[in-house]
Amino acid sequence: MLPLSGDPSSCWEAQTTQWSLVTEMLSELKTGLSRSGASPRAGPAMEALQEELQEELQGALQEELQEALQEALQEELQEELQEELQEELQGALQEELQEELQGALQEELQEALQGALWRRWVMILMDKDGDQN
Repeated sequence: MLPLSGDPSSCWEAQTTQWSLVTEMLSELKTGLSRSGASPRAGPAMEALQEELQEELQGALQEELQEALQEALQEELQEELQEELQEELQGALQEELQEELQGALQEELQEALQGALWRRWVMILMDKDGDQN
């Protein structure tokens, strides 16, 4: 009956349109009965029927509108939560990666420096040995 697109304004427009159509149909039915020469008792019975139908229709439309609004809100909340979680995860992963990279680079740099110092020390020692000969 109502479009469950999740857009509250389109649901409200659909409800208003359907309400207008039903009211118009009931009015036409009442007018048609009056023209056909229906008994005066048909008037109050028709009005009672119209009231009952309007109440049922209003209840059904309200329920559908509430479901559509609830669905729209749920979708919006889910999207927001997903975005927030993704941002937090991305931040945490980036931080963790940066720490790991920094640690690995520091370790490599330290090993390279130790290797260079060791080679330099060996060269100095070899030069001293060469000077003594």
